[in-house]
Amino acid sequence: MAQRGNADALTRRAVTEHQLMHDRGRSIQSLKRLIWLSSAIEGLHTAQTRTLSTDDSRWRSQPGKDHKRALETLLSDMYRPHLTGDGEK
Repeated sequence: MAQRGNADALTRRAVTEHQLMHDRGRSIQSLKRLIWLSSAIEGLHTAQTRTLSTDDSRWRSQPGKDHKRALETLLSDMYRPHLTGDGEK
């Protein structure tokens, strides 16, 4: 009977070690993924810098339809289809 208990203990130990190595592998893989993502984001540029001239009529307060048109122009500049992947221009 002592040998059977010993075998069970060894089996439990082997399973525990296997789980430990599996968890360690997952942790290493997660760390590699985090390092890769960090390096990928490092070179990412999300916006272009533009200078705004003060005489640009689109930015001045305009009454009625002209104001609406200026707002639509601003929004279309912000949400260009080639940035969203729609492919329509």
